This record gives sequence, C-alpha cells and structure tokens, in this order.
Amino acid sequence: MMRAVTVGGGVPTEPYSYPVVHFDREGQVVDTVRWETVEPSPTMRLGDTDVFTPRLMPTSPIRGTVGTDALVIRWSVAVGTTDGFVHVTRIAGAADTVYEAGVRCC
Repeated sequence: MMRAVTVGGGVPTEPYSYPVVHFDREGQVVDTVRWETVEPSPTMRLGDTDVFTPRLMPTSPIRGTVGTDALVIRWSVAVGTTDGFVHVTRIAGAADTVYEAGVRCC
C-alpha cells in the first residue's frame, strides 16, 4: 500500500479527499482500500514559495473494513511522563471482537 497525493494549482485551501490504493507486484492498482480526507495544514512562506508546515499523525482513531469486519486503530504519542500506545481491535460483522492487541510505547 502506498500513499501519494499530487495537488496542482498551488496550496489547497479547502479539505480534499484522495484514495489509498493497493498495488499488485507489477504496480497495477488492485483495489481502493479507503478514501481519506485531508484538512489543509497551515502554510508558511519560504522565500517566494508557500510550503506546508509539518503535521503530526492523522487523528486517532482510524477506522476501516476488512471484508465484513471492522478494524479500529487507536494511538497516542508519549508526552512528558505519560507513555504512548497503539491499540488495534478487529470486530466481526456480528459485532463480536475477533482480535484485540495493544502496545505501550515511550
């Protein structure tokens, strides 16, 4: 899976969506995994060019589907003495938890 976006015509001022796609070994698009919407980040002037300011990770949680199951990924980053975490839950179409795992990170 690869994420790439090309925005023409300058810096976007409105939210925009792009597909996250799955490629096969030959580089052909096999499937659209999901659509993501991006809020434009603030820009700053560098010389005579507008550039995006750095952004942290997307907002937690990320929700997706795997067949008829739901997948939820939640995380936080470590701040001060508080540990960060990554937590993954897979929920069957019948609303039963199939898989759940978490990792604490610093």
